[in-house]
Amino acid sequence: EEIRTLLQYSASSETNEPAELAQVDVNEVVALSISSSSQLTASSGNTVIANHTGRHDFHTSRELLRCILNNLLTNSHRACKNGRITIVTNIDDEGWLTLIVHDTGIGIPHEEMEHIFEKHFSGSAVTHIGPRGMGIGLSMVRFWIDLLDGNIDVNSTEGEYTRFTVRIPESPNTVRPISTEKRRSRNINSDYA
Repeated sequence: EEIRTLLQYSASSETNEPAELAQVDVNEVVALSISSSSQLTASSGNTVIANHTGRHDFHTSRELLRCILNNLLTNSHRACKNGRITIVTNIDDEGWLTLIVHDTGIGIPHEEMEHIFEKHFSGSAVTHIGPRGMGIGLSMVRFWIDLLDGNIDVNSTEGEYTRFTVRIPESPNTVRPISTEKRRSRNINSDYA
């Protein structure tokens, strides 16, 4: 899993090729991500629930959307044992896709929240659940969301839950690598309630 993630990151961050945009069935992407994580679901004992509201077709990069969801789902499985992972998607009337991945896992310590999207950062609590990752998954997720002109928020209470909320506009204006400075300038919005 880590090698695949590293290869995805390398390919995404070094290319100047724009991502292919197409009409995507959001429910299908969610179903494929859940299916591809079935071994993680079985080994973690988690229950995965998906809920979608609004229309299903959305104009975006199927590949980037799939990569974003796969990485968030993998993180949830690593942080949650015998718990519940909920994936909620909605396409609103203004043409924004909202993707929420919520787990009832170990949560993220308050002091680590500002670092979770940094490359090679791996949270301290992760070692309690399973093998330590390479710390590139969430930095990749943020990179891909930036490519789609979207944003990501994280809410977490240590010992209770973590919820990632991704918002992506339909038919983004740019779907190409962006500068390191632009990525660093984006802020994380956190709610510790």
